[in-house]
Amino acid sequence: MAFVKLAETSELSDGQMVMKEHGEREILLAQVEGKVYAIDNVCPHQDAPLDEGTLGDRSAFHVTCPWHDAHFDIRNGKVAQETDWAEDIASFKVEMREDGIYVEVDG
Repeated sequence: MAFVKLAETSELSDGQMVMKEHGEREILLAQVEGKVYAIDNVCPHQDAPLDEGTLGDRSAFHVTCPWHDAHFDIRNGKVAQETDWAEDIASFKVEMREDGIYVEVDG
């Protein structure tokens, strides 16, 4: 695993999300309370793109799937307990550097 630059710091502000690709993987970046988090962008239920969902409607740290209302914690990829039809998704370490947002990913 290595840190890879996925975005410029100017691409996100509080309460915003953006999807970035790294190889075949889609990664969702979300900024809440000044900190950037990274999780898989694909809902494991039926492969919905989470970047088309809503950030912060359940809590500041939850993204809601646009298709079937599954809720994921952007801090760790855990699915909300009442969303029993979906599974946890991967989360990634994020480093903010002077020249951008770096995420620890394979390859």
